[in-house]
Amino acid sequence: MVKSCFNCGEESPDIAKFCINCGKEFDLSFSGFNKYICLETVDKLENISLSEEEYDAIINEIITNAKINHANLINESELDENELFPLKRITLVALSFTPILSKIEGNEKSSYGFNLIKVPERLNSSQKILNILKELAHHLLAEILENVFAYILNVEKDDDLEAVIAASLKFKNAFLMDEYCSCIVQEKFTPYGFQNYDSVYEILDSFQDDLEKENALNDLNFGKSISQDIIKILDEFIDDDLIEKIKIQFNVDEIENQGFSTDFNEVSILNVEQKIKHLTSVSLAIPIKIFLEDKCQYGDILSQYSEKFKVINEINK
Repeated sequence: MVKSCFNCGEESPDIAKFCINCGKEFDLSFSGFNKYICLETVDKLENISLSEEEYDAIINEIITNAKINHANLINESELDENELFPLKRITLVALSFTPILSKIEGNEKSSYGFNLIKVPERLNSSQKILNILKELAHHLLAEILENVFAYILNVEKDDDLEAVIAASLKFKNAFLMDEYCSCIVQEKFTPYGFQNYDSVYEILDSFQDDLEKENALNDLNFGKSISQDIIKILDEFIDDDLIEKIKIQFNVDEIENQGFSTDFNEVSILNVEQKIKHLTSVSLAIPIKIFLEDKCQYGDILSQYSEKFKVINEINK
């Protein structure tokens, strides 16, 4: 077993307390994360040029794996998928990617974290569809980032890698991108006017720093761009027939139309090269640099995240 040095990126034996190349002491709080959080990783993320074909292959692999899971779920249910109510069909789609837990107690909000979607049981069918789609988009964004990260580093995805991505998405600008992306995906597959972009505006209102405000448009551009990849994935499972049945369900449930309006007219979709560059050099490389600058603080956070992934992933095997 070996571990990589934060300072120079060179490998040392796993039992070493100091790097055999530069002499830097290893921070035990980051044990397990050395191969992800080091200068070598930053260099790869900033300089390796991921091609459009390679990126498409990553997206297609996510689709392929989910299709296998989806077919197994349908076979296990022994039901005709086209005869199922829309909520059940959307639930099966989501379960093809990640587990869903019904929240019996607590507030009315759904949530996503550590490969688990939580949806309040007391919501009606239409509200559950809205919530599942939004939280599924959060999961798929994390899945794309994880798979790109693993591909560039040429490693197998594990609990520590997932923890790194989850922590990266907690930074304010990444959080904005993630939230905007999920709202766009939700809007694509549900009747117009039932989505709510208030969460995006709340994040934008929290930006005080001029640099944050300046970067916000870049984050929104990236969020809109990568939402198209998530929509591409879900298009393989949600056809026009299901979308039409979702509309009927909304009429049956008579939920309130938000009548929302957005003023994101300046937001645009990046070309493929720009999108991939933003993904690797901004969404992935910048958080790694921040983790490196404050190893003590983020070492504890990443360890906690990794343990949560370990528990949930073990249950879901």
